[in-house]
Amino acid sequence: MGRIKAVCIAGARYCENGLMERAVLGRLLALRFGTLAPGLVDHVIRFWPELAEEHDLRVSWKLNCWEARRCTTLIRGKGGGAMLCPALTATALCGIHGGMNGGRACWTVRGTFCAGQTQGTMDEKRPACEDCSFFRSVEAEEGPWFLHSAALVRIARRRGGVSVD
Repeated sequence: MGRIKAVCIAGARYCENGLMERAVLGRLLALRFGTLAPGLVDHVIRFWPELAEEHDLRVSWKLNCWEARRCTTLIRGKGGGAMLCPALTATALCGIHGGMNGGRACWTVRGTFCAGQTQGTMDEKRPACEDCSFFRSVEAEEGPWFLHSAALVRIARRRGGVSVD
């Protein structure tokens, strides 16, 4: 498959799951594919329904942390630059508990933007995460298939993840 087609299909998959904000989509695609041709993100945003239909991308992800908690996935830094929440870019955790990237394993991802603030390491945020309604709902939904933090870290490292503790 050609690189442009792969970018378009990946972009359509992100759009299908509600990640259509130009800055967010552009950063996700650039993280995955490197430098993008000018206008390619706009093309994906404009034509994603057709791309999703053509390539049968109707993916039914479970509810991710940024959706459940109604968080912003983009935070503006002091210098005016924008950063994506690390849960959104933790591709090594994609599919865990049925979530997109780190969306259903956010408690293992370092520096998430929970509650409007940048969080610390997994150990630093453990008490708050274990008290979080989203964490508890994932744990209840997954039941005996719930993967605890140590297992998630092993999986992410094996897949090449760097933003987990």
